[in-house]
Amino acid sequence: MRRIILISVLCIGLTGCGGDDGGDTPFSPSPPTPPPQAEISIASNVNPIVFVWNVLTLQYETAYTITVSETNGVGCNISTVESAFYLNGQTYTPATLQGGRLNANSSLSFNFVGWVALSIYPQIRVLVSGSDDNGYTISKSQLFNLAYY
Repeated sequence: MRRIILISVLCIGLTGCGGDDGGDTPFSPSPPTPPPQAEISIASNVNPIVFVWNVLTLQYETAYTITVSETNGVGCNISTVESAFYLNGQTYTPATLQGGRLNANSSLSFNFVGWVALSIYPQIRVLVSGSDDNGYTISKSQLFNLAYY
């Protein structure tokens, strides 16, 4: 009788082992968390950006400052800041400024002075390009409305 009980206990104990019966699967580590990306914001010192008619040159002119800020704690290298007239999804007559080093949680300002509008456009698109310290590409754009006086 003891042999039958012992064999029964062994059989019951073996059914809890893993395998094809739906038991526990081996531990697999979760994938590593990717490094954070720089978050870029773009602002203008005026909104709308104002173009004023110059009676001497007979064209609209403006001067404004674009501020580029990093808000996620990752530094980056801004290669260019481009400002271009924007109409119906197309850009016209871009003005490109050389970028610079943008430290984590800081800002850089770019002055667009003496820019001329030969036609009246409704918006300007500012495009910031570069790469952050973790190897991610930066390409962020922002539209700003225009006013003409």
